Amino acid sequence: MTDAADDLRPLPPGPPSPAIRNAVIALAIGFFVLSLVGDTFLSVLYDRRPQLFIALNARNRNLALARPYLEWWEFFGIATVRLLVSDPLFFLLGRWYGDAGVRWIERRSSTYGPMARAAERWFGKAAYPLV
Repeated sequence: MTDAADDLRPLPPGPPSPAIRNAVIALAIGFFVLSLVGDTFLSVLYDRRPQLFIALNARNRNLALARPYLEWWEFFGIATVRLLVSDPLFFLLGRWYGDAGVRWIERRSSTYGPMARAAERWFGKAAYPLV
């Protein structure tokens, strides 16, 4: 695609309502807090409650710790759901605020602004291999 074709694309709409925006943000923060709780306080549960342990935070290190204590279907089922459940939330936030968020970072930070814009260009160039 050319740059002229990019200019013709309509801008994505913002959130449909403040209530939906707040719900998406609250859920994203909630999943982040669950991950912190799982890492900080409940890492001792990997052998007693491995399902809860990987449901809270399905990082690779947690998955490796809990694997011997789980059936294969529990391991793959819980880990897959936990890893994918928050993705739509971050997609929506990026869709609603992506360009405006990058511009905001550029205005507020002389260090991270150029880094955010450069990362955006890199993802544009390497979109297919990354996906």
